Amino acid sequence: MRFLEKIFNGDYLGTGRKLNGVIQLFNLTYLKEPNLELAHYKANGSDSPFVFPSVDELELLFKDKPVYLGWFDTWKRIQGVEPIAKRIFEFLKSKSGEYLKLNFEENRFYHPIYITRTLKKPLIFQSLQEFLG
Repeated sequence: MRFLEKIFNGDYLGTGRKLNGVIQLFNLTYLKEPNLELAHYKANGSDSPFVFPSVDELELLFKDKPVYLGWFDTWKRIQGVEPIAKRIFEFLKSKSGEYLKLNFEENRFYHPIYITRTLKKPLIFQSLQEFLG
């Protein structure tokens, strides 16, 4: 996902830097549905335990690699997702050098595609500056 690369390497801010390694983008469900409204509908209507990821497994994957949380407001819109989102958030905010605000609700969790489409908005630009520190 080139959008994510441009966030991490600073291209959107004009401060490009070389990247070397792994960047992870995490989804709150395993549904593969490009239509966000339909994905929310499918997730809310499912009782399968395989719709949502295992937080224990994700924490192992996140342990030593940068993670970008781009789930926007999905944590509010899909039943059962908020505890997953908050647990992952708590794990990531404790890592040194992360971009997250300490209060979960203060974070906007912009999706990389949204950032690309709205880059000229001052709030988006400010979020990128905060992210890159």
